[in-house]
Amino acid sequence: MNTFPKWRLDGNLSKTFQVTETVSAQLRIDATNIFNHPTPGSGNTTDPVGLTNAGSSFQDNFGQLTTKSGNRTFQAKLRITF
Repeated sequence: MNTFPKWRLDGNLSKTFQVTETVSAQLRIDATNIFNHPTPGSGNTTDPVGLTNAGSSFQDNFGQLTTKSGNRTFQAKLRITF
């Protein structure tokens, strides 16, 4: 069973500052899922009550997407080189 495509955009920015002649500091920010696009879960393909029960809720819920995941996260790093 095919579902929606799963995609996300990650990126990072960094800047190096020269403090003295031998010491430098680098600030780096990493971001995952920049557009905060939710990823839909898999469709309901399991039968919790058995296929033999014709009046089961499985037939009503088959293929429904009831979950999603994915959120935007940031991570910052400071590196001092001497």
